[in-house]
Amino acid sequence: MGILKLDAQPNVIDFESIPKNGTILIYAHLDDDLIWMLPFWKITEKFIGGAMPTTPRYNTIIHQQQIFLDNHGYDIDYENNWITPWDPISDREYTEYYWGKNPSYSYLAADHIESRLYSDREPMSVYEINKVKAKLEQYFASPDMKRVVTHNVWGEYGHTHHRALNRASRELAVKYRKDLWMLACNNGEFRDVNVPLGIPYTVADFNDADLYLGIRTIYENNGRWTWYTDRIPSGEHKFIKIVDAGTDRSNILTGERVSSPGPNQYVPGSFIFDGSDNYMTLKGNQSPSFTISLKIRPDRIREMDIASMSEHPFSDKNDRNLYMNDAGNIVARIFDGTSRTIVSSARVSSGSWSHIALTGDGRTMKLYINGILDRTLATGHAITNYSTPEFVLGQASQTRNYFAGQMVDVRLFGRALSDNEIAYLSGFNYRITSAAAAGGTISPSGQIALIHGSSATFSIIPDPGYSIADVLVNNNSVGARSSYTFNNVSANHTISATFRRNSVPIHSEAGAGGNISPEGTVRVDYGSNMTFSITPAIGYHVYNVVTDGVSQGNVSSFTFSNVTSEHSITAEFRINTYNISVVSGTGGSVSQPGTTVQHGDDHVITIKPDDGYRIEDVVVDGKSAGRVAEYIFENVRSDHSISVSFRKLYSITASAGEGGSVSPSGTFIVPEDSVFTVQVIPGRGYRILNVVVDNKSLQDVGEYTFADVRSDHNISAFFTDKIEISVFPNPFRDYFNLKIKSPSDFSFTVYVLTLTNKIVYRNDEIRGSTLEQIFLNSKPGIYFLKVYKENKSVSTIKLIRH
Repeated sequence: MGILKLDAQPNVIDFESIPKNGTILIYAHLDDDLIWMLPFWKITEKFIGGAMPTTPRYNTIIHQQQIFLDNHGYDIDYENNWITPWDPISDREYTEYYWGKNPSYSYLAADHIESRLYSDREPMSVYEINKVKAKLEQYFASPDMKRVVTHNVWGEYGHTHHRALNRASRELAVKYRKDLWMLACNNGEFRDVNVPLGIPYTVADFNDADLYLGIRTIYENNGRWTWYTDRIPSGEHKFIKIVDAGTDRSNILTGERVSSPGPNQYVPGSFIFDGSDNYMTLKGNQSPSFTISLKIRPDRIREMDIASMSEHPFSDKNDRNLYMNDAGNIVARIFDGTSRTIVSSARVSSGSWSHIALTGDGRTMKLYINGILDRTLATGHAITNYSTPEFVLGQASQTRNYFAGQMVDVRLFGRALSDNEIAYLSGFNYRITSAAAAGGTISPSGQIALIHGSSATFSIIPDPGYSIADVLVNNNSVGARSSYTFNNVSANHTISATFRRNSVPIHSEAGAGGNISPEGTVRVDYGSNMTFSITPAIGYHVYNVVTDGVSQGNVSSFTFSNVTSEHSITAEFRINTYNISVVSGTGGSVSQPGTTVQHGDDHVITIKPDDGYRIEDVVVDGKSAGRVAEYIFENVRSDHSISVSFRKLYSITASAGEGGSVSPSGTFIVPEDSVFTVQVIPGRGYRILNVVVDNKSLQDVGEYTFADVRSDHNISAFFTDKIEISVFPNPFRDYFNLKIKSPSDFSFTVYVLTLTNKIVYRNDEIRGSTLEQIFLNSKPGIYFLKVYKENKSVSTIKLIRH
C-alpha cells in the first residue's frame, strides 16, 4: 500500500518526554540499532538481539563499543544491558549461514531463524516469526517493560528479518498492551513518510556523527559492518508509535490486518498462551540435580503440554517434561535411558492458579502440587548432554495440544530443593482437603494449599441427574449449597459433599382393549432405564404406541434409556378383525363374497345356485360341509375360508310304449358329468322292439347309460309280442347263428332237416331273445330249419351249407 499523505499531524510527542524507565530496544542484526535507532540509545534500559545470535567476535565488538562509550563520556551502559536470547554460535557458523547461505550449515535453522540476504525478499513464515516471539515474549510479559523501539513495518530498506522482527514485536506489544516505536521511513534513505492522523509520533535527533563513526569503525575493524560506508545518518527524523498501549495502528498506516489484545495478565509478569501455536523459550540447564518450579492457570482442562527441557523447540530430544492429562492431573517425565513418568493424584482446576514443582537428583524424581509432595519415583539421571539446552514453555511435545492459559514465576534450579523450600516457593502454607461422593464433583478437589490469610472458594457441582444432599465443613453440615468460601485461612480444613440421585416422572396410559405396565405416573432414577410392557386384551391388538408425541408403531414393549427428562407413553388398541375369504364357482352366488369380521362376531354365508344349477359342495377351512345353502361362522376368532362349487343340471326323460316299461321312468334332473342308467323291461309276452335315444334307434337294448351328461336327453322303449327269426350267415360252412326275437319267457323247439326230411339237428329248449350257435356235422347241401312253439310251426328257413 502507498503512503497516506496527510499534512495535518497533530499527535506529536516530545522525544525528551519519553522515559528511559521501561524502554527496551530490539534489533535484528547487531549493527542495525546503530543505524536506525541511535537516538534511543540514551533512553534505553536493555538492548536485545531479536533475530540473531551472538558470536565471539560480536562479544568483542560490544566490549570495544562500551570502552568507546565510556571514554567519550556517553552515559550509556550498553554492555551490561545487552541481551542475546538466541543460543550463541561460532563466527564461522555466522558467516557461512547468515552471509553465505551455505547449505552445510542449515542445521542452524532448527534453533535460529532462516538466513536472509539483503536481496532475498521472500517473507518470513509464521513458523519463523513464532520462533522470534518465543525468544522475546518473556521481556514483553515483564511489568518492568513499558515500550519498545524496533524495526519498522517496511524493514527500513525491505530486509525480511527486519520486517519479521517488527511483526513479532507488534504482536507481542498488542498481546501485553505495550507501546512500540519505529522509524518513519520506508526507503532506507531516511526520507520520512507523512504520518496519518490518529498515529502519535515523535521527532528524534540523529546529529551525532562522532558516536556513529566511532561505533561503525569498531564494526569495520572486526569485519562485521553491513551498511554503507559513505553515509552518516543525520538530521531529525520521525519515530511512529505504531502500537499504543496494545492498540495496533498499522492498519491506518499500511492498511494491513492487525490483531486485537487477548486476555489481560491475571498477575503481573504472567506469560499468556493461546493454546494454538504459542510457545516460549528460556535459557535451560542440564544439571544432574535440578528443580523446575512454576505456577499455571489453565483456561481449560484438556490434555496439553506445560514445559520441557529440550535441545531446541520441536526437538525429539527432550525430557523434564510437565504436561496435563484430560482429567487435570499433572504428568512429569524424565528420560534416564528409559522414559519415566509419574501422574499426580491431585488435579488442577481451570481458571485457578496451581503451583507445580519437579525435582530430580539422579535417584528420585518428585512431583509437587501446590507445595505438597504428590508423587515420588525412583529414577536415574535426566538427560545432561544437551548442546544448548532450552526450557520450552507451552509447546506441544508429549501431547497434541499447546498450553492454553497463563504461567508465572518460572524458575530453574541446579539442585533438588527440599520439601520446605518447595512449599515456600509455592506460597501455600495451609491445606484444605476436599472430597466429593458419587454423583458430583467438588472443585478444586484433593489437597489444596493456601497461604495464611487467603481465601478459597469451592464449587459443588452435581452430575446430571443428581442434586446436592449436604456439604460438610470440618465435619459439620452447612447445608446443601453449591459453593463454600473459606475466608482468612489460618488453619487446615476439610470440606466434603454428598449427592442424591434425582428422579424423573414418566406418565403412562392405556386405551380400551389392553393395558400398559406399569401404568400411571412412574418416577425413574435419573440416567436409568425404564421398560413398559404393552399387552392387548383377548381379541385385541396393539395399534400404536406414542412416546413424547412420536409414534413407535405397534410395539409390545418400549424402553426409555438414560432417562434425563420427563416423558410420556400412551398405548392404543384395536379389536382384531379377521378375513373370511369366499370363493364361488360359476352357477350360483354367495352373499357377502368377501368380508372382514370383528373378533367374537357371527357371520352368515348364504349360497344360492342359479337356475339350471345346484350346489355341488361347500368347503369350509378345507373341510366339506355338504351341499348346504347357508353356513354360519360362529364366534369368529381367526381367519376363515369358504369355497362353494355349483353343478349344471340337465333333464333326462325316460318313457316306454305298450308291452313293457323303463326304470326309472319319467323326467329326471341330473348334474353335469354324472352317469344315468335306464333299464328297459319288456312285459310278459313281450319283447323289446326298439330303444330310441335322442331320436336315434338303438334296437332292442335292455339297458342304456348316459355317461358324462352335458345336455338334456330322452329315451323311449318300444315292445312287441311278435316273433322274428333270423339265420346268419347263410350259406354257412360249419355253423350258423340262430336268433329268435321273442319274449324272453318263450321256449322253442328247433329242427334241421334234409331234403328227404331226415333230422340232422334238434333242440327242444331254446329260449326266446337269445342267440344260438348251431354246428352241423353233415355234408354240404340244402337243409331246412323248422322252429316250433308249443308244437306249432313258427318259421321254416332254407339253409345252404358249403
